Amino acid sequence: MFNFFKKKIYKKVLICISVPTTKEVFIGDLSRGTDFCRSISRQYKQLGRDELWEVYSKVAIMTRSNLDMIAKLGADVIYDAASAVLTNACSYDIVIVIAHNLDNGTGVEFHDKVISAPDFSRLLPQSFTGILDISACQSASLMSSVKSRCPSCQVIGVNSKTSLGLRALLYKQVFSS
Repeated sequence: MFNFFKKKIYKKVLICISVPTTKEVFIGDLSRGTDFCRSISRQYKQLGRDELWEVYSKVAIMTRSNLDMIAKLGADVIYDAASAVLTNACSYDIVIVIAHNLDNGTGVEFHDKVISAPDFSRLLPQSFTGILDISACQSASLMSSVKSRCPSCQVIGVNSKTSLGLRALLYKQVFSS
């Protein structure tokens, strides 16, 4: 049992999460009208901001808890990640981007701004050779442009909509074992 606490990640891992994981950030993003928060609001039209947080908080709190645990194993976790964070990708073996892909697939929403799908790959240095896991709904559409810009990297994405809570749980399981 105590071996769990001795585990460390032996690769340099960066996890950038741009979706809100605290009430303060969620309320701020809701006020700013981010696409992620508008998407949640559309699902629960009748709820006010505090009620929306109550619905979303279960996923946000679990996600933050799982990422905090991964950070204790040695990963660098950046909450409320801005788009510029990817300029440091070459310092890492594995980069995981947990972001919102716009519902129409035209861009990726970081905490500071939306980056168009064609511009997403330009955030990475061309010399990036690590693994890039684009953990955003329907992120497979971004993979080819990243691979064109960084041909020596390995890119992971998904073709479907996926739950933030499920993705965070999967990362916790992977890094714990």
